Amino acid sequence: MVRESFPTPAVRPSATRRDLSDIIASHGVDAVLARVAVLRAFGYRTAASAVERELQQLGRS
Repeated sequence: MVRESFPTPAVRPSATRRDLSDIIASHGVDAVLARVAVLRAFGYRTAASAVERELQQLGRS
């Protein structure tokens, strides 16, 4: 099994920061759902729940 590493968050927001709707537009909702599954698999349940909540708010779940 290949372990995916998660980068440490930057101290300041990037100038190229994108919101979830931008990510869905460029990669598709299936890619976002796959990422949520990866987050859950690696124990990042709070992060996965936050993405799922934002998907619900966008009407995409």
